[in-house]
Amino acid sequence: MQETDLIGAPFSKQRLSMTLYDAAKSNEHGVFYEAADPEINLVRPCVMPSALSMRSAYDGDTAVAQSVVKLWEKVHCSLTSGKRNAMEGWEMVVPLLEVIASTLMYEVDKERPVKFCDVWRGAHVQHWAGCEASLLYRPVGKDCVNVWRAGAKEPATEAADDEALRASIKYDTPTLCKAETPTYPSIDGVHTLLERVLPSGTRGVTPVMIQMKADKTVQRHHLVEWAEKAHARAKHLGLKNESYYVGLYVSNKGCGKLEIVHP
Repeated sequence: MQETDLIGAPFSKQRLSMTLYDAAKSNEHGVFYEAADPEINLVRPCVMPSALSMRSAYDGDTAVAQSVVKLWEKVHCSLTSGKRNAMEGWEMVVPLLEVIASTLMYEVDKERPVKFCDVWRGAHVQHWAGCEASLLYRPVGKDCVNVWRAGAKEPATEAADDEALRASIKYDTPTLCKAETPTYPSIDGVHTLLERVLPSGTRGVTPVMIQMKADKTVQRHHLVEWAEKAHARAKHLGLKNESYYVGLYVSNKGCGKLEIVHP
């Protein structure tokens, strides 16, 4: 994004806009400069959570903008409701941030399809053998606030979570579903935010088994072990090879990236 680019119009009913510089200097709009690259004349804005968390949706926002603001409020609440709850909240917050990022990019880029690598730059994607494909985020628009669905109702059981996760995979709309059982095996939840596009042009919704890991020591064999367990759970949920992916969200200095892997 160039420093002189006008931003904001796609999210304003009055099509109001401003330069990136003006937005970056305004606490009201909740962004500031994270980095600049003079070689390509680009700047990278970064969201200020404290500013956005105090912002409410108002009539001047488009329906999409109002939904994004409401979703951010959910994200903010998940991360500020106590240390334990915040740690548990990260399991679903990271995918929700993907929803926010891909929705903003889709709107600003005039509905250009958003690639997985557009949101997760530098992430490693390992496809199923013989099934090279492009991964695109499914547009959610004004429904982005409704993506997150709870899993099993209280009292949560593994069988009830199985049923909730299987149902979420079959929804027509992009869905993020959390396993509510504290001891649910191998995965934290499932999302259907992505679709796979094969070289032939064939498209299909691609469920992702979510695993969130925050370990001090992460080596390759840990990734393999986690992935194998997630694959076993995918089979338990009735998914077949080549129809899904495993998403490992790993928080570690030595492995600070998301990996999507197959056996």
